[in-house]
Amino acid sequence: MDGVTLYLYEDVDLVAEEEKTLYRLLEEGVIDRETLNKRLKRAGRILIVSSLAAEPREVYDLYKSRSLVEEHNACVQEFNPGG
Repeated sequence: MDGVTLYLYEDVDLVAEEEKTLYRLLEEGVIDRETLNKRLKRAGRILIVSSLAAEPREVYDLYKSRSLVEEHNACVQEFNPGG
């Protein structure tokens, strides 16, 4: 992949959140032990494929800021469905 960089991050807060969800799904019978183990290996990991030539921290910060904007927009739409 010419001109593309892969950035792999591990977010410890996201690890905890995803692990909690996965164990709940196991207890509820939604997933089995094999699926749990596979998903636990990827918990909290974020892979970004980018053509942006920037420092890894800058790419991660851009990703997180975009995520916050999208969450904000979703909240606004939820409270103003017609607007």
